[in-house]
Amino acid sequence: MRSRTSTGVIVGLLLGVPASSTAATDAPRALDVLAFVVVEDEHQDGYDRSLFAEGVDDDGNGCDTRVEVLIRDTLDLPQIDPFGCHVLAGRWLSVYDDVTTTDPTLLDVDHVVALKEAWDSGAWRWGDQRRDDFANNLLDVRTLRAVTRVANQSKGDADPSNWLPPNEAFVCQYLADWIAIKVRWGLSMDQSEAGRIRNVLTERCPDQTIAAWPATAPWIPTQSATTLPAIQPIVAETNVYYANCSEARAAGDAPLYRGDAGYRSALDRDGDGVACE
Repeated sequence: MRSRTSTGVIVGLLLGVPASSTAATDAPRALDVLAFVVVEDEHQDGYDRSLFAEGVDDDGNGCDTRVEVLIRDTLDLPQIDPFGCHVLAGRWLSVYDDVTTTDPTLLDVDHVVALKEAWDSGAWRWGDQRRDDFANNLLDVRTLRAVTRVANQSKGDADPSNWLPPNEAFVCQYLADWIAIKVRWGLSMDQSEAGRIRNVLTERCPDQTIAAWPATAPWIPTQSATTLPAIQPIVAETNVYYANCSEARAAGDAPLYRGDAGYRSALDRDGDGVACE
């Protein structure tokens, strides 16, 4: 059974909360964080890529999300088109396949947790703004990554049960990043996904850790990861149990959504992910 204190420590560390607030000082192991992810079947209806706005210019500097990532990830100073925010050249390392290129046309910007995967794992019940924030999130380098188009197309919208980076040296970090994103955005995993991640980490790198989300990001200097209520993690507690919907309503917890504390399929009569409607 999960304890509320342990959950707070794990989430606090991921969000960069000071150790005095979490009663812990070390970065958590990826395997320990994985234990707090809700495991459930995916919601596979209704996905449309257009539900996630892409290529926006959040800071109004004329550069869309793709360009911002290319500028951020280049190993050398990039060459920028003076007549528009377009990257003409730079030098990038695609960590998925360990390929270095100076040609930006060979690169895609990958959503590490693909948009469809996010939808199936919980984004189906998000509002428009939260989906748009996810699709264009520049607060952490783990969410969006410049990789070769070949590697990105090979991955598609697969989760780690079906695809891992061909660059073996990056596999453990990739899985740690995957877990961090899922926890940060309150997304679930299905059984095969969680099982494969657990097995690979256990076999290859049981002590792999997950770094905290940065307190601030240089391109958004006034915001911090701990003050973004729209993307606070959702971690279900297993020590909440309602015998029936009357109890849930009396506690002020109805309706209950899949992944919420107290939700269970027996209370969700029509199986739509919402119990005690």
